[in-house]
Amino acid sequence: MKVRRGQSNAGRGSSLAGGLACAALTLGGLAVVAMAPGQGAGRWAGVAMLALAVPGWARLIWQGLIAAPLHALEQALERLARDELDQPCAPLPGRRFAPMGLALERVRARLAERRTLLAENRYNAYLAQHDGLTGLPNRLQFAVQIDAEIAAAQARGGRVAAVMIDIDRFKHINDRFGHEAGDAVLRGAASSVQAVLRSGEGLARFGGDEFAAFKRLDGGADELEAFLSRIEAALCAPIDSHGATIRPQVSIGYSLWPEDTTRREQLINNADLAMYRAKAGRARKRLRYDPEMDERARRRGALVDELAGAGTRGELSVFYQPQHHVDGTLLGYEALLRWTHPQLGAIGPAEFVPLAEETGLIHDLGNWVLNEACHAAMQLPPLLSMAVNVSAVQLADPALPRRVRAALATSGLAPARLELEITETALAANRDRALAVLAQLRALGVRIAIDDFGVGYSSLDTVSVYPVDKIKIDRCFIHDFVTHRASRSLVAAIISIGQSLGVPVLAEGVESESQLALARELGCNAVQGFLFGQPQPLALILALGQAGALGARRRWTG
Repeated sequence: MKVRRGQSNAGRGSSLAGGLACAALTLGGLAVVAMAPGQGAGRWAGVAMLALAVPGWARLIWQGLIAAPLHALEQALERLARDELDQPCAPLPGRRFAPMGLALERVRARLAERRTLLAENRYNAYLAQHDGLTGLPNRLQFAVQIDAEIAAAQARGGRVAAVMIDIDRFKHINDRFGHEAGDAVLRGAASSVQAVLRSGEGLARFGGDEFAAFKRLDGGADELEAFLSRIEAALCAPIDSHGATIRPQVSIGYSLWPEDTTRREQLINNADLAMYRAKAGRARKRLRYDPEMDERARRRGALVDELAGAGTRGELSVFYQPQHHVDGTLLGYEALLRWTHPQLGAIGPAEFVPLAEETGLIHDLGNWVLNEACHAAMQLPPLLSMAVNVSAVQLADPALPRRVRAALATSGLAPARLELEITETALAANRDRALAVLAQLRALGVRIAIDDFGVGYSSLDTVSVYPVDKIKIDRCFIHDFVTHRASRSLVAAIISIGQSLGVPVLAEGVESESQLALARELGCNAVQGFLFGQPQPLALILALGQAGALGARRRWTG
């Protein structure tokens, strides 16, 4: 290009010199002709000078009207050939060539538009097959890849494993560290797994915190176990984001082709069921699909549909379990939601409450229990408290303080008699939000108890940060603390925490006299459990009256 520009400059200089020479010859010839008399030699010399100027003028006219526009046209065409489409074409000189220049610019603009469109189409095609955040294949591309592996396995008589992976408590990571940290975890997890993938293996992101993988299996069970361990280790590698170190944990479910199914979609669904089963469990975080999971999934879906209308059909009720001081004094009751299905019978809270939380039904159910419990408390002696459980989903609802205020106003219950029980895990799910909501609840005058204390993520942190009025020791520690020294030491430590903070401690799940005696000996303030009877409906409690509670007190105290 530099050579061409040099040539062009040289050409312009030559044209200028030629123009000056032509002008000089023309003017000189005209002057000689004008001054030379008759037909003398001088006149013929002037005519000769004019004749010499004619070819020069012709050459200049050719260069100005034809050669220069043709040269500009050549340069514009060369730019188009080199795909230099970003800058508009310069107008061609000359009136005759101007329309051609406009047409050439329209061609350039159309080519530039098509190039942009082609690039967008390529990008859209990429996005149609890949996840925008991690660059991993998406669900559609994963289906294509695993179909190819299944076809190859079918031809060689091999097997294929489909794996579904979910990052545990990913919402907590977003809430505590921010969404940028959550994105960093997803990108880091994807990068770590891609670095350890081998031939016949693949990874995809299905959305959110859910990943899918496949593995070509040519060997025994050790081959699959090694693959799962490899990707689990990569996914759980610590990730640094904005000064925080995040250590993700994952739940994994897997299914095998052709043992579990010969259909690709069913293979992925099976792995998904196993993953959710692993996520719901406390022990194993890596499970293989088994057919019983289908039955549980069908039952789960049916229960979700039934639960939505259980209240209007009168299948829900509230039972009340007493809470006593260790000296036998009745302190109050805990409200417990019960569901009696017309065909399935009694369905435990451990089964239907998680469904209510996942579907959002917990807000209406929780509000109904809250109002029922407040009205029930008004029919009990005025010194007795009423405890109501609040789930993590309810705690995250900004409307919870308003609902509690409305229940107190409607029932007329004194706020100090209402005790809201919140689990450690619910408090840890979103620390800042929990603190804000608890502050509003305490401002209403209600009491706060930490339920299932000891099974959360940081018990000491919980009681030091959150304003609490009672600690409830989880029943799993009370179950064997009479015979097992480790459990007894844990219970003693929890009671010591409560005593140091001036917070009363209640032991759940007390079912024997020996458990009651040990709880009293260790310094526990209150107890609750089947030793004092099963949870009962309010009508039965009212029918028994205060005689039952006073009789129990006399029996304990001797």
